[in-house]
Amino acid sequence: MKKTVLLVLFTFIALAQAVEQPAVSSSIENDYIWQDRFKNVLSEAENGVAKAQYSIGEMLEKGRGTQKNIKQAFDWYAKAANQRYTRAQFKVGYLYYKGLGVKKNPSKAFEYFKKPADKGNVRAQYYLGKLYANGQGVSKDQKKALIWYSRASTGGFAPAEDALEQIKKVLAEEEQMEDSDPEPVSKKVEKKNQISRNK
Repeated sequence: MKKTVLLVLFTFIALAQAVEQPAVSSSIENDYIWQDRFKNVLSEAENGVAKAQYSIGEMLEKGRGTQKNIKQAFDWYAKAANQRYTRAQFKVGYLYYKGLGVKKNPSKAFEYFKKPADKGNVRAQYYLGKLYANGQGVSKDQKKALIWYSRASTGGFAPAEDALEQIKKVLAEEEQMEDSDPEPVSKKVEKKNQISRNK
């Protein structure tokens, strides 16, 4: 009985060690693979290949094959974005929007989101909607926010669906407030102008 229990215990320990071993070597192999990929892609990026510049930015951002460095990632994304690489334009806009690797700048974020959004990038469309909805980097405009959220939602970007519903509620409330005011806005403006002329 004791021998059977000991045999089962040793078998269990041996199996547990065997299962852990491949995960460790796999991790080491993945690091080696990413390091090798980083070296190979870096030479292409340094030669001005936009896709390679974007890939180097991604590896630096995520710490794959190299040390994580968001500032350097931003610089590589910017190089690719300057060559009109759409994915990089979105990334630069996102980093400006969040203030990662660069000082937060909603105006610059808007500028970089606009290009890929016009080409159908749903994430860029979503963030343009956010910028318009909140008046960040651009004048607040709920109707333009609605347009960009609608495009992102139609393109299948799930977070845009919630934002779209929210903006529809805001616009409905604004419309309801305008409808409940008996005096039209044009008459209010006319009265205001008349008062200022009389002064």
